[in-house]
Amino acid sequence: MALSIHHRSVWRRCLVIIYILFLLCVGMPILTMELAVGRASRQSLGRSFEKLTPGSAWRANNSG
Repeated sequence: MALSIHHRSVWRRCLVIIYILFLLCVGMPILTMELAVGRASRQSLGRSFEKLTPGSAWRANNSG
């Protein structure tokens, strides 16, 4: 019984570590991209596509 509880906690820790590493690997490039686009356009992310890519398909869903 004690051995099975120990294995569960080890696997749980491994899964949490893998999950955090996955979040960092996926989240950091997305965060970097949003910050770069925001700095380049000096506007919000939604309005920045209007400024950086005028006339492209990104503006098709713009209601404002």
